[in-house]
Amino acid sequence: MRLIFYILTLILILPSCQNFSSQDASTLQDSAQSGQGSQGDDGPSGGGNSDPALPDPFKTMAPLAWESSQFPERTEWSYLLYDLVFENLDSLDLATDANYFCPNYNNLNDYQKVNFWAQLVSAVSYYESSWKPTTRFKEDMGIDPVTNKTVYSEGLLQLSYQDTLWAADCNFDWSKDKNLSPTDPKKTIFLPENNLECGLKILARQIKKYNAIVLSNNVYWAVLKKNGAYQKIEPISKITKKHSYCIKK
Repeated sequence: MRLIFYILTLILILPSCQNFSSQDASTLQDSAQSGQGSQGDDGPSGGGNSDPALPDPFKTMAPLAWESSQFPERTEWSYLLYDLVFENLDSLDLATDANYFCPNYNNLNDYQKVNFWAQLVSAVSYYESSWKPTTRFKEDMGIDPVTNKTVYSEGLLQLSYQDTLWAADCNFDWSKDKNLSPTDPKKTIFLPENNLECGLKILARQIKKYNAIVLSNNVYWAVLKKNGAYQKIEPISKITKKHSYCIKK
């Protein structure tokens, strides 16, 4: 899967790429589907990716806001997210409001679009979990039918076990996790590969159905709800739209 992405970007796209730089954003806070949460220990000021061993496509991509030399594991999250975005780009590309987050979106090549969507998800993740994979937030949503316990939003994108009932790509295994501590990082819902895959495909599904990132209803994340009490649409857009490929000439 990743090999295909490498080949595509190297052969078809890299010649037209610009020099990208990561951007600062305003102070970030709030998490979970209801917008509550803790302040992170670092915000999306752009971590930078200086690993000379990285394949060329990743060297030239604008580092995602969560990347930092203090947290090298986050670079792997970026790789995971790039693959997921690439697989779901056809659905994501249907968003009619993508140009709000990236004014030059309609003129981007596929390589740039992959980076843009990854930047967007990374920004949403900050407001949802402060980039802490073991973040949990107790929701006022009754009982989770999978766990038979109070609904909690968990992980990088604040997802719930009940999502497995309607989203087939959510690989959370309560039969295993119920035997672990609620904050055990080994829980399947906390694993970045599981959480990011589930969340990205929920986003792609929403866009395929409603053709929009921001909605007044039927939006999964409160930070993307139009006129919502916990929306963070403007600060999220500041993270994405300042990248050079998003600036309309």
